[in-house]
Amino acid sequence: MLRGPIKLSVVAGLVCAATLFLSISCAPKSLSTRRAEAEASPYIVSSCWFKETGGLNENGVFVWNIEEVLAGKKPELRLLWRGGEGGIPKARISWDGRHIAVATWNPERDAQNILLVEPGKNSEEWLTSDAAEQRCLSWLDDHRLLCLRLPHDRTPVRLQVWDVARRRLVREFSLPGMERCAVPQVSPNVVALLVWKDGRPHSIALLDPSSFAVRGTYTYPFAAAPPVPVDSQFIVDEKGRFFFVINAEDPESPLGNPERTAIYMAMPDDQQYELMPRLLVALPEEAGRHGSLCVWRDRYLIFTEVPRKELAAASFTVNVLDLETGRRHQFVPEWEGKKILLINHALITRKAASELGLP
Repeated sequence: MLRGPIKLSVVAGLVCAATLFLSISCAPKSLSTRRAEAEASPYIVSSCWFKETGGLNENGVFVWNIEEVLAGKKPELRLLWRGGEGGIPKARISWDGRHIAVATWNPERDAQNILLVEPGKNSEEWLTSDAAEQRCLSWLDDHRLLCLRLPHDRTPVRLQVWDVARRRLVREFSLPGMERCAVPQVSPNVVALLVWKDGRPHSIALLDPSSFAVRGTYTYPFAAAPPVPVDSQFIVDEKGRFFFVINAEDPESPLGNPERTAIYMAMPDDQQYELMPRLLVALPEEAGRHGSLCVWRDRYLIFTEVPRKELAAASFTVNVLDLETGRRHQFVPEWEGKKILLINHALITRKAASELGLP
């Protein structure tokens, strides 16, 4: 067992890489300032795609009010943006609400690039346009956007930081153990990166969101469990709690059974040496998957549940789990009389909600 924050070769390599590739471009904001700027509104942004008769899917970005769900109501879905093509998009709204970054298919590049939407101007343009996949979008503040770049060739996987105000790539770097499933996740006070080794999750590196200096590392707490290496299956919240989606074990497959998953939460022990996991959402009796994890105001875990049995007719349930009481609130999203798969949930700041005219 690695103790720690781990002080051996993994962290040494991370620190070295961070020192080599990174420089601080501006004075970091205080933690209290970042938390105040990132204070969450009651609104959640989620993504879906609309199935079209012509064979292509059109993307959609919705917002909904979590307080309506907690009050026992089915929330009103507000369509914020519709466009794009291809598979499941991912949308993230900047802290000031002036930009929506949408990871969606770029037909000219045959890749998932970042489309930058400005709701106030009714304009959109490609922030990135290259033969690579951009995933795991996270806003670091009003104008800096973090993403994971997955090239189509054999060049290294890299983290990118874009200044959307200047439409400029300001940082691009790679760290030891960064693979296609690195899955960076961001809260206002930390960037957490899943580090891989020998094809499996190995540790979690904690990076400063301003300088990207390595703060520490924890050993991945599920050494024996098959991972789910998919975007939004691993997150960290403001309290330093980690949430994971884990495959059911399957003796016939080293990758486990992705048709059945469970959700765990892990917290550091009293000595801060390792993460101690506990089960939050058990494996379903029948096949079913969980994903799109998001924590609202430190208390409520949002996730989507997708049954696999008779998938075409299945209900795609959005869940809100009270982490204090264990009570679960649910709703099945519908749009224009049809059930839709609503995923990739994320928070919207109070400032952004006001900018978007949300009541």
